[in-house]
Amino acid sequence: MLKDLIQEKVSSMLKRKVLFIIGDYQKGKTTGVIEYLKDKYGEMWENHYIDVGLFLQKSISEEQITLYKIFNQEFENDSVKVVNNLINNNIEKFLVIDHCEWLFAEKQTEWLKTIFNEAEEKRVVLMVVPNEYKMYVPTNAFSVIEWKGDNHED
Repeated sequence: MLKDLIQEKVSSMLKRKVLFIIGDYQKGKTTGVIEYLKDKYGEMWENHYIDVGLFLQKSISEEQITLYKIFNQEFENDSVKVVNNLINNNIEKFLVIDHCEWLFAEKQTEWLKTIFNEAEEKRVVLMVVPNEYKMYVPTNAFSVIEWKGDNHED
């Protein structure tokens, strides 16, 4: 099960406390991560889970989207601010960042530096990443679970 693999990886992390869970859509990445959080934190699991896609849907206006289409650099600058705000507004030492496709879709990865800095200093961060964005993830430098579904073999 994915939650068992997560526990194994997290317990072996030393300094670089980022775990990427990479896999195809609809293969149970989010479900497995939520099961892990529920086992570990019970009813408080939602305090440790950040749905970036949902947050962006609620916080970005149509005018901003139009601006980003014209000026891609604006999206990169704002994506860094968004991630900084999400991280800084959460006090938990263990975070899961899910549905970050929008951030990867524009080939912007500057926001990842915020995640890496946080994880080195004070937190463990799990990031759920669709397979199509794997090329933007520094898989050689951090822990990775490549999830293929419930019949997964590591």
